[in-house]
Amino acid sequence: MHIQTDRALVPADTRSVRYLHVTITAPSAPPRAEKPRPAVDVALVLDRSGSMHGTKIGMARAAASHALRLLTRRDHFAVVAYDDQVDTVQGRASATRDAVAQALHRLEQVDARGATNLADGWMRGADEVRSGRATLGSDGRPAAADIRRVLLLTDGLANRGVTDPEALATLARTLREAGITTSTFGVGADFDETLLARLAQQGGGHFYYIESPTQIPDLFASELGEALEVVARDVRVEVAVPGGAAWVLQDLPAEVTATGVHIRLGDLVADQQVQFIVAVGLEPVLSLGEDVMVRCRVWDQGGVFAPQPLEVPWRVADAQACEAQPVNLEVIRAVAAAVDARARLHALAANRRGDYREARRLLEAALQELSALAADDPVVVALMAGLRVEQQELAHDIGPRRRKARHFALYAISESRTVEGKAKRRPSVS
Repeated sequence: MHIQTDRALVPADTRSVRYLHVTITAPSAPPRAEKPRPAVDVALVLDRSGSMHGTKIGMARAAASHALRLLTRRDHFAVVAYDDQVDTVQGRASATRDAVAQALHRLEQVDARGATNLADGWMRGADEVRSGRATLGSDGRPAAADIRRVLLLTDGLANRGVTDPEALATLARTLREAGITTSTFGVGADFDETLLARLAQQGGGHFYYIESPTQIPDLFASELGEALEVVARDVRVEVAVPGGAAWVLQDLPAEVTATGVHIRLGDLVADQQVQFIVAVGLEPVLSLGEDVMVRCRVWDQGGVFAPQPLEVPWRVADAQACEAQPVNLEVIRAVAAAVDARARLHALAANRRGDYREARRLLEAALQELSALAADDPVVVALMAGLRVEQQELAHDIGPRRRKARHFALYAISESRTVEGKAKRRPSVS
């Protein structure tokens, strides 16, 4: 864990906000001879509703074929297809050559039809994964060696079974607590990108926007490939602020507590880097010359990260010293980028609802926040110019495809992922 702060001093007599730029880097994968990779238990859950006809369903079959060939016989898989009815194409089985061939043969018989019972299809896949005899740890949860994941693909809106977004998000969280991760794939123009991103976020997985059906095999294989490279399970970060408050600027799963904030980063793959901003609010009850000590710690299910806290001190000073102190511009720009991305995401959601006034209001509030941060910095000025353009555009319906593409780009920024939605890795040292 590496942490930078925007400033070294805090005022004694006024409430202040300081920022922590946090970078978490996962370790490299150990040599296979020393430690084999964890076994993977995965369910592929494919939408076969009527709108998936033609190229989409063909590419979904190709994606399943490509993904399953990444597995070995020590892994397990299941395949589920759903419309308004749910069918288990292949029940949970060891990923032997014969079992994979049988599943692919059965998939060839799957065709598009019916409506979209996303929840029941998803839960059937989760039940297949859950039926495996995962090794349990002392806390009753699956042990670190068992990676259990549902890959959920759809091109439409959930219009049968459970359709309420809050209820679906609760299902994602419940599965996550049971050790089953959900990743979602939205195809085309008709699905709800806000919902699928939220299911992945609450479910500890990842969301992908698939603009063209030809992208399905690559992204399916990429997500399953990441599952094969996991080195740290259920990674969490805690920031404790004595006498203050803390919150995360990105849209990450985070719980604000009485002593700070608790962030869940999910599973990390070898050499993955995740960055986020924690804002810390400090009350004016400080004494000159003392240190305010913030304690940060990172830990995971298997003990890959040492949980010893990293302490970040701020020195309490008078107003004149605080005003004259140097500012870490790199951190300020990272804060500005986080504010920008968060505002755009929320404004896009308002645009999707047709609430154009709210979209403009959210962007105006972000403009004011950026101006207060660093109104003269050219990088921040450029962000503000982009927000002004966005204000004009989001005052009208921008159409589902443009909205989804923008949403996915901003989601990737918030989650520290590449423009394709894949894990970012630490820069290689030449």
